[in-house]
Amino acid sequence: ASVHYRVRRDESLQAPERDSSYRWSPWLWYTQNILSDSTMTYMLPAGALYGNVNVPYRKVKGPDPSRGICSDVWEIGSPDIPLQMAGEIEIAADIPEGLEEKAYLARFGTQLAYAGVHVRFGTYCVAVDTVPPTIQFLGHKDQIVSGRTIRARIRDDASGVDSARVEIDGKWYLAMLKGSTLSLELKDDRIHRGKHTITIYATDCCGNETHETKSFVY
Repeated sequence: ASVHYRVRRDESLQAPERDSSYRWSPWLWYTQNILSDSTMTYMLPAGALYGNVNVPYRKVKGPDPSRGICSDVWEIGSPDIPLQMAGEIEIAADIPEGLEEKAYLARFGTQLAYAGVHVRFGTYCVAVDTVPPTIQFLGHKDQIVSGRTIRARIRDDASGVDSARVEIDGKWYLAMLKGSTLSLELKDDRIHRGKHTITIYATDCCGNETHETKSFVY
């Protein structure tokens, strides 16, 4: 048996009530959608939407050098609109001379966070990060070894921690970074009993590097 029917495409979209500072862009699920307004362009691939929708967007604020923000801040879309895949965003920025390599796309909020280039709906800006991560050994006073374990907390409040490396007595040592906590287990076949020096190197997503050195007894 077969069923015959006709399908009529409806491209009419109604914008829901929202703050008057928002603007709207009608997007269709079956085609590539591009939103371009003054200093921002956002492109969403065809098929990324589950249906036709009016996408809200607005410029939240201008640059804020006190926070390292060197572009307009743009809010795009809404968490109420589901996406099957991320889009690509470009935001024009006035980056201070010599800091081009320290610039990154940031997710805007109480704290800035590294966003990358492929992003879902949210609030974004371009910022510069010139401050390296902080490293804090965990333990009681000068005793950083707990049993066989050494732990440290690595934080970066801007572009985020990209990598960490550990050396004991100048030689690389295996360690695990989970969230902001770095940990390693001392092994008798790698390290003898006695006094040693450990150095932790940390690098953020903009290439800022720092290190901390501590002596310990195992």
